[in-house]
Amino acid sequence: MEAKIREVHVYGVKVPRKGTWSLHRGTIPTHSTFTLVKLVSEDGVVGWGEATIPFPTLKPLIEYYLTDLLIGRDVLNIGHIHDEIDRVEMMVMERIGFWNPARAAIDIALHDMKGKYLGLPVSRLLGSIYRDRIPMIKNVGIGDVASSVQIAERLVGEGYRTVKIRVGADERLDVERITALHKHLGPEIPIRADANQAWSLKQAASIVKRMEPYGLESIEQPLKRWDIAGARELMSLVDAPIMADEGFWTLDEAMALMQGRAVNILHLYLSKCGGLYPAMQIVNAARAFDVDVTLGERLPLGICEAADAHFAAVLPKLQYPCAISYDLNEDDLLTHSLQRSAGCLHLPEGAGLGIEVDEQKAAFYSA
Repeated sequence: MEAKIREVHVYGVKVPRKGTWSLHRGTIPTHSTFTLVKLVSEDGVVGWGEATIPFPTLKPLIEYYLTDLLIGRDVLNIGHIHDEIDRVEMMVMERIGFWNPARAAIDIALHDMKGKYLGLPVSRLLGSIYRDRIPMIKNVGIGDVASSVQIAERLVGEGYRTVKIRVGADERLDVERITALHKHLGPEIPIRADANQAWSLKQAASIVKRMEPYGLESIEQPLKRWDIAGARELMSLVDAPIMADEGFWTLDEAMALMQGRAVNILHLYLSKCGGLYPAMQIVNAARAFDVDVTLGERLPLGICEAADAHFAAVLPKLQYPCAISYDLNEDDLLTHSLQRSAGCLHLPEGAGLGIEVDEQKAAFYSA
């Protein structure tokens, strides 16, 4: 049995966002400027993929370097296709991983098409399904104490059982905000703090110790992404688990963190890590190091959100909720949006990703 690719279509889309939040370095963009890939097989089966990294240049990159590579390839041999993308990347950039967002859009489309050929959901292609409801976490951006409490209480009222708060702009205020959230939400609602590389080792140790009595679930990327030695030392100074986000894109970078004993949790993005196939390699390595894995994504437009749901469904352990569904885009690109309830994203049913892309929407939002 073969399933050869006949056509590759690439779309740059720009969808307005209806909400926002701030980090210590600024406010997130007003639009989701992402890239879609549509693969069509010789007998008309379609696979869709999405990269949620805002690089407008992904469309010409894919069209120039990777379209000819994909034409005629058997979609059932996804590993072989990744090997070929590795070869082209090394010849052009000499750095595996630089094109990971482009690779992710292609990889997700390959899995969608493969699942349709085999009559299986993507989650069944990846492994055993452990859950059909994916616990999620949402953001409280940089702000004052009152607004932080107000947003957090609304999220808990919507069913979210963990809250993520952005920190790093003001050390004293950050501790006050964590303290206030713990007081108003109660001890049953853990709080994840995301510093986005804001601190030095000395700052991080001091601030995290002051936050720990107030329901701190974990601290995400407290130090600069390159500071593996500092992260290892910080782990010896504080009790809260250290989560890496900006600190890795590839398996090699994740391995460096884990071998350096510099991380407790990997916050994995399909778009950063190159899609489902490379991300599963990272998960398997993390199991060997007894490191937890959770998922994040940049406001996906439905396609990548579905891929994240399938991926999260097969993780044997998912101790930390996923930041994969923020509901801040004006629209998604699906005929029927994924279901949500009680702070969870539902696993889509059906072959492939279990979604139907609205091609009129995709055309309307094409950048």
